[in-house]
Amino acid sequence: MLSCVQLSCNSQSEQGKTPNMQTQLRLTVRDDDSKQPLPALVNFRNAAGEMVTFGNFADLPGWAQGASATELGTGKGGVFAFRHGLALWRGEGVFTVGKPWQHRDVQGAVQTTSQLPPGVYAVVVSHGVEYDAVTLQADLSVGKGEVAFDVLLKRTVDSTGYLSADLHTHTTPDSDDGFATAANHLKVAAANGLEVLVASNHNTLTDMAGVVTSLWPQGHAPLVTVVGEELSGTNSHWNLFPMVRDATKPGKGAAAVRIWPLPEFFADLRALPGRPILMLNHPRLGWQAYMDEGYCGAWAKKDFSAPPPCPQDYDATELLNGWQSCGTRMRDATETWLALASYGFISAAVGGSDSHYVSAMVPGYPRTWLAVGDDNLGRFSPDVMANTVRTRHTVASNGPLVSVRSGVFSEGDFVPNAPAELAISIRVQAANWVTVDAVRLLIDGVVAKSWPIPRTGIAVDFKVDEVFSLGVADTFVTVETDSTEPLPPLMVGEYNAIIQYGSPKCAPRPGQAPGLPAYAVTSPLFIDRDGDGMFRGNRAATPRAM
Repeated sequence: MLSCVQLSCNSQSEQGKTPNMQTQLRLTVRDDDSKQPLPALVNFRNAAGEMVTFGNFADLPGWAQGASATELGTGKGGVFAFRHGLALWRGEGVFTVGKPWQHRDVQGAVQTTSQLPPGVYAVVVSHGVEYDAVTLQADLSVGKGEVAFDVLLKRTVDSTGYLSADLHTHTTPDSDDGFATAANHLKVAAANGLEVLVASNHNTLTDMAGVVTSLWPQGHAPLVTVVGEELSGTNSHWNLFPMVRDATKPGKGAAAVRIWPLPEFFADLRALPGRPILMLNHPRLGWQAYMDEGYCGAWAKKDFSAPPPCPQDYDATELLNGWQSCGTRMRDATETWLALASYGFISAAVGGSDSHYVSAMVPGYPRTWLAVGDDNLGRFSPDVMANTVRTRHTVASNGPLVSVRSGVFSEGDFVPNAPAELAISIRVQAANWVTVDAVRLLIDGVVAKSWPIPRTGIAVDFKVDEVFSLGVADTFVTVETDSTEPLPPLMVGEYNAIIQYGSPKCAPRPGQAPGLPAYAVTSPLFIDRDGDGMFRGNRAATPRAM
């Protein structure tokens, strides 16, 4: 086989081919440095530039793909065919071109088929947001025999010290509205470069560790899983993790709390054994969205002129959620979170796909960068992960990795006795397929400076060191990225890029195209300017201990 790095190659032999010979695509994907197998997502573009999809977009009664996604791999390879293409979840596989496979139709009533028709394709191979994508030109016409590629993917995002996590996923049968099995979600998650996946089925605990072992029985699994749940509150949803599953208890050990009144709800949650992370899910979704509810008073209408009347005792806010990660709802969630910080209500910035299917919203988009320090999965600890979220060492992201630092302090940290002239360092990294147009630094939720990022078609590694003049009062600093161009829908999910069943989905901001922008936001640096060892938001009545 030929070795392909950022170039096209085709190793089929001309000798012995006949017009009636089957054409097979053999792919091996490896890390360019270690040369070890790498799970990968494989997309196909036909001669017209259109993305090729497999199975149904929707498998009713759901509204996205579940049952029509199909495992085609045999032997040691894994080839999972789904809406977006193929997930080579063990880093290699053989796929027969022009050979139909059966699945149910959209209604689930009769058998139908999918296939990759013979032809010439641009084949896009990727492994999530830390690696550059490679595009190959492949002649997969009838009678080509075996067409083999050995693809080396280059890691261009230095994520040392961080883990890439999806804190919000659903699977069947434990979620009655989940239509992807744990195995299928894990295959897609591995192809998308995730390292941590939290099970968050509704009011029940799921442990996917056994499924991981069954998929990668020889060890060296590319990801780990964490037991958690999505708890239904009063018109609100909350994630809890890590939890301990107990099959003998209701909900397999899920939290049993009073959901009303709200003070008792939060008191019960905070009294749970092990004090799991409490994460506010999709706060501005418009449905089951805590900050949109009447009990939050004027804040439900985005009036931030006074502190919210609803309790704010939680560890993390899901600023980016697959259902609300278009420009408008994403901005609504972020502006609410920034306003809460100004009143001294602080929480970690996190993202989760909220994926229930294997199309529309897929594991990993959005995601959370966890600054755990030790990013070796063999030493992964759910407790260390929880402490990382609790101390706000996080970045919510649709793709880019963003860091903000002042000396030894980084996102989520408290900077004591800070000088009036504060040196801040920013780094933004993104793979070649993640288009970043702008980097912004915000002080107290207001843009203090913005840097345009030119589009070059190569990976982004933007660094800047700058000194900012601060006032005499405490303040907080965040950094965010954005883009006008969406990320490729069949790599990151189509939900926000389409109109489905006649209903427009989550709308973009002015100047943005529909879809998932390259948005990311850090948890704040909290700056102690008055030297009292506490943080006081610019609209807070009293300071809070850090």
